[in-house]
Amino acid sequence: MDIEYSPCLKIFYSQSFFFIFFLLIPKSSSGEEKKFYLTGSGGVGWLKDQDVNINSAYVSSFGEKVIDEFNSDLYFEVGVGYDFGKIRMEGTFSQGDNDLAKATTVGQNTYTEWTTGTVTNKAWNLGFYYDFKSHKKFTPYIGGGIGNTTINVIDVVEKWNDESSPTTGPFETYTKTSYFGKVGMSYKMNPSSDLFLEGTYRTIGDVKRIVGTYPSPKTYGFNIGLRYRY
Repeated sequence: MDIEYSPCLKIFYSQSFFFIFFLLIPKSSSGEEKKFYLTGSGGVGWLKDQDVNINSAYVSSFGEKVIDEFNSDLYFEVGVGYDFGKIRMEGTFSQGDNDLAKATTVGQNTYTEWTTGTVTNKAWNLGFYYDFKSHKKFTPYIGGGIGNTTINVIDVVEKWNDESSPTTGPFETYTKTSYFGKVGMSYKMNPSSDLFLEGTYRTIGDVKRIVGTYPSPKTYGFNIGLRYRY
C-alpha cells in the first residue's frame, strides 16, 4: 500500500502546542470578557466531481481520464479557539465522508452501472477569522487557514457496463496539505454562547492514487454550530 506523508504533518504538532497553550493561559475571570471558546458544528458537504488522470498501466482499460462523481454526506468540525477582539484563532478537527456515486470514462463510452465505496477526508486545521463586529447581535465573518488532510478510499466496488463482474479496489490512504476559506454569520445568544452558520471551501494537494491521480480535490459544505466561551 502506497502511503504518502505531507510535510504539513507538522501542523498536527503545532496545533497540539496551541491546545496546550490555550489550557495554560489563565482563564478570564467572571468580570472579564471571555476570550477562550469551544466550537462544534455539523452539516452537509460535497466532494466535487473529480477528474482521474489514469496511470499508464491502466490506460488500456479506462483510457486516459475517468470522472468520479460523489454523493453529498454529513460533515462535522470540533475545536477550540481564542478571541483577540476582531480577530479569532481556531484549532479544529474536521471530517467528511462522501460515497462514490458513479464513474465514467472520457472518450470510451464506458461507465459504472453501480458502485459502492466511500472517500473520507479528515483534517487538522489552523484558521484565522475576522469578525465584522457591531453593536448588533449578528456578526458576519470571513477567514481561512491551512490543514493537514488525510484522504481514505474505502471499500470501492465498481460494476462497469463492459465487464461481466464487479471489480474491487484496495484500501488507500494519503495525507496532503490543504487550504480552506470560510464565510459565515454569528448570532450572539448570550454572553457565553454564539450560534453560527458558515460555508467552507477546501482545496487539497494532488492525490496520486494507484489507478490514477486526483488533481487538487476540492470539497465544500455548509455547517451550523455553536461556540461556547469560558
